Amino acid sequence: MNNIADTVRDYELLGFSMEWGSISAKAHNALLWFEQGPHIEFCQMPKRFSYFAFPFGLIYGKAAGRRLRHWAGPGEGWRDLALEIQREFDSEPLSAENNHQELQLIKEAVNKLGISTSRIIRGKRVRPDGVTVQFSLFAPDDVGLPFVTTPILPRPQPKITHPNGATGIEWVRIGVTEELSHHLAKLIPQDQWLKAEPAEQNGVIEVRLSGLNEHLAINLLHGAVFSSTHDEK
Repeated sequence: MNNIADTVRDYELLGFSMEWGSISAKAHNALLWFEQGPHIEFCQMPKRFSYFAFPFGLIYGKAAGRRLRHWAGPGEGWRDLALEIQREFDSEPLSAENNHQELQLIKEAVNKLGISTSRIIRGKRVRPDGVTVQFSLFAPDDVGLPFVTTPILPRPQPKITHPNGATGIEWVRIGVTEELSHHLAKLIPQDQWLKAEPAEQNGVIEVRLSGLNEHLAINLLHGAVFSSTHDEK
């Protein structure tokens, strides 16, 4: 996003309930939650962040530096895709450390598949309500592949009502080049949310929303592409 404040304002005008990632005056991100399923994160990376790509890469691996540079690049629209790990939360205490350990096992499995990745990056931020949330992630070498992340903890319990009727994400359509198709198939053998198709560029093409009861004005979407059953009426 070129301007996160404008994006939040416009999505609220479109009838979405938005949540700032931290204190709004300082926030670089905002979230569009649904009560179940995937969520959408909007980010504005200051241009100066691209200058940190080299030292970031020294600490966490070149893949991390490339990903940071990619996030900090100019332009709007869909920028990246995250795969959130799923755990049997009832089998062990739910904690950031347990999630981190689970992610480490997944990273090792991904590396054994022949996909090089960054080291694991631990992150945290303070929500507007003062609660500190934690997460961990790693990124494949190629920015065309999704990065892998743990759930955010404490887990949000959003009781969300969107005035435009949106109730969730049905699926995410992504384009995959021939070069990366076999790597993506290894990384995501199957996923209920993703629809992959051959394309000249890697990345998200559109997001399908359920429950939407009105058309979304294209000029307010900041480059994002959505579809819904309402558009077909």
